[in-house]
Amino acid sequence: MYAGRLVEEAATADLFSHPRHPYTKHLIGSLPRIGAAPSATTDLAGRPPNLADPPAGCRFHPRCPLAMPICHDQAPPMQTIAAGHRVACFAA
Repeated sequence: MYAGRLVEEAATADLFSHPRHPYTKHLIGSLPRIGAAPSATTDLAGRPPNLADPPAGCRFHPRCPLAMPICHDQAPPMQTIAAGHRVACFAA
């Protein structure tokens, strides 16, 4: 979930092994790993949206490295991409 909208839904194992939404990928990539050195690349660019006045289109587009022009204007619908796996992203 990002800024009050569901962005991805899947079984836990599938979500962790095959994330499809850029925000889900970021969240999973930011998890600490036992024995791994801390990474400085886990920061997400930009700031969280103002929920009293959220951005038009996809709420994640101001921070998304895959944002396309359509993301600025339209909220992506939830799409089934595999059995039990749904994602709201035009780039997924």
